Amino acid sequence: MLSRDEFVTEHLNRLDQYIKEVTGGTITVSGYEKKSVEYFIRLKGKYLWKPECLIKVLRFFSFLRIPTVSKGIIQAEIMPFQLLWLAAIYGLYKDDSTRLINQCIFSTGKKQSKSTWCGLVSLNALCNDREPSARIMIGANSTRQATIIIKYIADIVEQSFLKDYIYVWKSSIIHHGQTGDNIITAVSTDGKNIQGLNTSVSVVDEFCYARSMDIANKLRTGSVSRTNPLQILISTAGESRTTEAYEVMMLGKNILDQVTENDSTFVFIAELDHPDEANNVTAEILRKANPALGYTVMVDQLLDSYSKSKLNAADLAAFKRDHLNMWAEDVGTGLWVDLDIIRTGMREYRTRFINSTGSTSTDLLTGETVQLVTNKVIPKLTLPPQSRVVIGCDFSSVSDVTGLHVMTYNKQADEFYCENIVLLPSNTKVVTRKGGLSLQKWIDNGSIVQNNLPVLNDDLVLEIFRQLKRRYKIENIGYDERLSGIIVQKIQNKLGLECTPVKQDAYSLGKPLNLIEKYLTLGKYLIAPNEMILYQAKQIVIWSDGNSNKKIMKNGSRDSVDNWVAANIAMNIWLRDNEYLFSERN
Repeated sequence: MLSRDEFVTEHLNRLDQYIKEVTGGTITVSGYEKKSVEYFIRLKGKYLWKPECLIKVLRFFSFLRIPTVSKGIIQAEIMPFQLLWLAAIYGLYKDDSTRLINQCIFSTGKKQSKSTWCGLVSLNALCNDREPSARIMIGANSTRQATIIIKYIADIVEQSFLKDYIYVWKSSIIHHGQTGDNIITAVSTDGKNIQGLNTSVSVVDEFCYARSMDIANKLRTGSVSRTNPLQILISTAGESRTTEAYEVMMLGKNILDQVTENDSTFVFIAELDHPDEANNVTAEILRKANPALGYTVMVDQLLDSYSKSKLNAADLAAFKRDHLNMWAEDVGTGLWVDLDIIRTGMREYRTRFINSTGSTSTDLLTGETVQLVTNKVIPKLTLPPQSRVVIGCDFSSVSDVTGLHVMTYNKQADEFYCENIVLLPSNTKVVTRKGGLSLQKWIDNGSIVQNNLPVLNDDLVLEIFRQLKRRYKIENIGYDERLSGIIVQKIQNKLGLECTPVKQDAYSLGKPLNLIEKYLTLGKYLIAPNEMILYQAKQIVIWSDGNSNKKIMKNGSRDSVDNWVAANIAMNIWLRDNEYLFSERN
C-alpha cells in the first residue's frame, strides 16, 4: 500500500512515461490514441498548466479502496491512459480559476475499468472539488446500468474512510458539504428527473447504445451556471452509424484530426486503425483497442476468447465490437453467415424442390439460364404439398418491406426447408434503398411481390395465407406484436389459423438464431433461391446482451433484414413444440 506522496509520485511518473512511450513509438497504440496524447501536449502548451490541481486529485484517490473480483480490496490504481484523462480535465486551465475541459468523449473496448474510473471522478466531484451544492448525475443507456454504477461507487465508499462522512441510498449518495448537500444520483433514461438540477458533473456510460443523445444534451444544458462543469461521455462502439452517438464519435475524431477546433472537449479513442486488422488478431492489435491490457484484462485471456469466438460468426462479431471497439457496421459483409453458405443452401433447395417448367430466368447462383417457376401476384409455392410448416412474419408498420418465412422440418434427414415471400408496397420511396440501390429488378424477376397500394395491402396478405393454407398444414404463425396491426386478427378470424406473438428481445430470439446459424453452416437449412434474401443477409448485424443472448439487427435505416427476422421468429415458434428433439439427440 503506497503512502499519499508515494502514490502521487508513482502516478505522475507513470503519466510521463506513458506520454514518452506513445510519442516515441515504443509502445503499440492506435493512431487516434497517439493523436489524443498529441492533442493533450498541444493544449498544455497553449493554456495554463496547473499540476498542483492534478496532484490534489491524486492525493484524494490515494485514500480510496476499490473492491475487485481477482485481487480483493486494493488501493485505487489509475492506469496510464486514465492519467492522461485526469491531467486534461484537472490540470488544464483557461485562467486561474476556470478549467479548460468541460466535455470528454472516451471510447475503448470493454473491460477497461471505465466504470471504476467514472466512480472515482464522481467521488472527487462529491467530496474534493469544492463545488458548492454539487450535483453529479450518472446516466446510461438504461436506468439499471446507471444504478449499477451508483452501487459500485457505494462499494468504494464502504471500503474507504468516506463511509464515516457519506450517506448511501439506493440510487443516490450524499455528502454534507460546508455550503450545502453534494449529491450523486442516477438519472432515468427518459430524462424526467433531469430538468432544473443544475448539474455540475454528468457521466453518460455506454452512450453509443443510447437511442438518442437527449439525456446527454439535457444534462449538459443544465450545467450552464456552473463555473467548472464537466460531462463525460464514455462507451464502447455501438451498433449503427445512423445514430446521434455515432455523430458524436465523428465529432471527436474531427477534433483529433484538427478538422474541428474545440479545445474545451477532450477526446480519447482506442480502436483499430483499419477493420482488416481484425482478421488476424495479435497482442499488438489487441493493445490498440484495449489500453488497459496487462492491467484489467490479459493478452492470453483475450486471445483465448478470440480463438473460441471464431467458431461462431455471431460470437466473433460480438468479440470485435466488445474487445476491438469496432462499430457493428464496420465489421463488414458476412458478419453473421457467409453468403456462399446461403448460396449453397439455395442451390441444394433448387435441386430438390424447383421443377424445370415455367418462365426462363438467370440463375442467381450460377449465372446460367434456367427454368424457374414464379408468379408476381401470388408466389408459386415450392415446398412439397401437405408439408407441416410454421410461418414467421415480420410485418411492416406502415410502408416498408414485409417478410414471410415458411419453414418445415425433415426429422429423418435432420434438415430445414424454407421459402420466403417478400412484400413491398408500391410506394416509390421504399424501392430505392440506402446508397441509391433500386429493388425494381427484384420486383421484375419475382423475388419481391409488390403491393398495388402505397402501404401493406391486408387483402393481398390474406390471400397469400389462404394459398398457403390450401397447400400446407400450417401448425402456427409467429409474429411481432408491435407491428402486426389488424392483419393477424384477420388471419385468425377469417382463416382459422393459430397465431402466436413472439417477443423481439435477445432472450427470446437468441437460441433460435443460434440454431439457424448452426444448420446453415452444416448445409441443413435450405432456402428457396431469392435475390432479395441474399441482399438482406448482407445487411445483418448481430446485437447481443451481457448474457450472450443475441438477435438480428439491420445496419442502416434504409436497409432491410425482414425475412431473416421472420426466419428467427419462425424458429422460435418451431422450438416451442420441438425442442425435445434436441434433448433426445443429446
